[in-house]
Amino acid sequence: MKPHGWMYVMLWIFALLAWRWMVHRDYRFNIDWNKKILNKAFIYSVLRLLLPIAIALTIFTIVAIPERLFSLPLQRPQVWVMVMILYPLLSVIPQEIIFRSFFFRRYAALFPTPRAMIIASALAF
Repeated sequence: MKPHGWMYVMLWIFALLAWRWMVHRDYRFNIDWNKKILNKAFIYSVLRLLLPIAIALTIFTIVAIPERLFSLPLQRPQVWVMVMILYPLLSVIPQEIIFRSFFFRRYAALFPTPRAMIIASALAF
């Protein structure tokens, strides 16, 4: 196994340990989404931030390194599809368990505000 392959193995081991801790403590695992916030106003606010950044990055890439724009999907489409499918399964799901569900439950008492906890979680990530 390549060295970076061990990262996914360790990530899943820690995710399973975190999940086991949550089960032992009778915490129900969920993705901690606030369904009430997923409305049109929230989506528009995210797009107002995302679109200018995406456009700026695209323009920067076209100007600075045009040969790299969409190079992965154009030159190695199979690898790109594998990344799009496998990355969420191998990396995103265990990170969600460790850095949100587990971290927020295990260390909630240490942080005075939700914002402080989010910052600490980001730093731990």
